[in-house]
Amino acid sequence: SACGTRVLSFVDARRFGTWEQTDAWGSKRGPCPVREHDLFRTHVLQQWRDNPGIFRKKPICEVMHDQQLFNGIGNYLRAEILHRY
Repeated sequence: SACGTRVLSFVDARRFGTWEQTDAWGSKRGPCPVREHDLFRTHVLQQWRDNPGIFRKKPICEVMHDQQLFNGIGNYLRAEILHRY
């Protein structure tokens, strides 16, 4: 997986509710900011250069929820990061 851990996901596409346990985050998630920090940083900077539209006219809190850029950053971490900086 991207962060080297197992993932437990709640999947409820048709409202039947199931849990799935896998070894992967998914193919569209970016590098892990904790365990792959250099790759994570490079990836975000490359996206900034190649596709600046994904950052334009969006609040930073919304951009930080994009898991293709900020893998694993949810409400709690987003709030802590923005509070500190």
